[in-house]
Amino acid sequence: MLKSFLLPLSKLTCLIPVLLAAGLCTAQDTGAAAGDAPAGDAGSITLDAAGDAAAMPEKTSPFPPEMQAAIDKFKTRDFKGAEAMLKEMVAKNPAYPPAGVFLGRLYAGIKQPAAARAAFEQAVRDNPNDPEAYVVFADSALQQRRFTDAVLLYEKGNSIANSYSTNETRKKSLQVRSLNGIAAVTEARGDFAGAEASLNKVLAMEPLNAAALNRLGRVLFQKGAKADEQKAYETFQKLYETDPKKMTRHEINMAKLYQGKGQGQQAEKLVKLALQRDGENLVTVLSAAQWALETGNADFAEEIATKAKAIDAKSVQVQLLSGIIARMKGDYSKAETELRQGQTLAPSNVMVLNQLALALGSQEDRAKIEQAVEFSQMATKLFPDARQAIGRECGVTLSWILSRLDKQDAALKQLQNMLQNGPVGTDASYYAAEVLHKSGRSDMATQLLKSAIENGRGVFPARKQAEDLLRKISGGQ
Repeated sequence: MLKSFLLPLSKLTCLIPVLLAAGLCTAQDTGAAAGDAPAGDAGSITLDAAGDAAAMPEKTSPFPPEMQAAIDKFKTRDFKGAEAMLKEMVAKNPAYPPAGVFLGRLYAGIKQPAAARAAFEQAVRDNPNDPEAYVVFADSALQQRRFTDAVLLYEKGNSIANSYSTNETRKKSLQVRSLNGIAAVTEARGDFAGAEASLNKVLAMEPLNAAALNRLGRVLFQKGAKADEQKAYETFQKLYETDPKKMTRHEINMAKLYQGKGQGQQAEKLVKLALQRDGENLVTVLSAAQWALETGNADFAEEIATKAKAIDAKSVQVQLLSGIIARMKGDYSKAETELRQGQTLAPSNVMVLNQLALALGSQEDRAKIEQAVEFSQMATKLFPDARQAIGRECGVTLSWILSRLDKQDAALKQLQNMLQNGPVGTDASYYAAEVLHKSGRSDMATQLLKSAIENGRGVFPARKQAEDLLRKISGGQ
């Protein structure tokens, strides 16, 4: 008998971008924040509240009644019935996207990529003058770094969007999405002037588009001239001014770019300037702390954490910051204390749970290590999908803790599942290497360690341990 997959509504957020783009609901209707940023690098450590939503109660459906009825039909595995209902819905509401677009999103939401692609292909065949399926295919190509395919599909989607007139809100959204995609491809190819041109078209339509302003600032900086660096600064300033309570200050955005260029002193100068100008804003303080952590400057990060606690001692992000700093300094008992306080404030914050598991697992008391298993399992239950970066991060942590308890077979099995599903971040690379080395697979451990140490980006609290382990392996110990 086929196993039922009655997905909760919260798992069908795959349809929300379609609704937003078509103007059929607002971000407030869906519970999404306007301008939500995409996830960072695989396994990156950020000072946010990731995971808090995982245990939230479901809200009232953001979907129109006829769409909710089709979703309910889909959830019972009656795919043909759902498709028929979607087609009837679209026939009555020409402003809606094609039925194949909705159906493709639903299949993607339950991890059936072949069925999703077939649905989008059907949307192209049935609706050759609708741009959305082309843009979906372009997004997929871009994610896979198939840049030639991506740019051709974005250009096709944009061309069709320019002629589309049924729903002006949807038209503009797809034009912006296509142009942003073209800018992403041209930036990746090093064509910064081309990326700038595409982004300026976006900003002509939406002057306060946060994603476009952020990318434009980065593109201008990469052009290299002093005049362009000044334009980048002004662009980031405009981005910050769109929402000073939520946006990163322009000085810190520029500092990150200078740091990447090897100009650490200039970067630090700008971070300190941001703190001087806006040191009472928790967002600014946390952004500065994130920079300090990413550069490995634990002392400066600790100084900033003191400022953060003075602003809001009950902030989950502040407790997370303090815990990561303590881990970086090797004070695992203090890290445990800080992170336990954070976990009390936000029991389902996956980042706090994972960091707490690492702090407990790094101590020598076996009882602490056994507690680490419990917190790590809580994190993996919140994000069980190893195809997601955060899922792999939590899975590697659990593998390492099992290894610490000498459950090597279970640890290795867990780790293999994680590594087969994608890359892991720098910190997780160290813990994965520990498991591999203990299992006699030092060659694989060496590869992970070298990649993390030489090429890794972001916060890396276990850098010293990784360097020590690499020396140990290289020395044949």
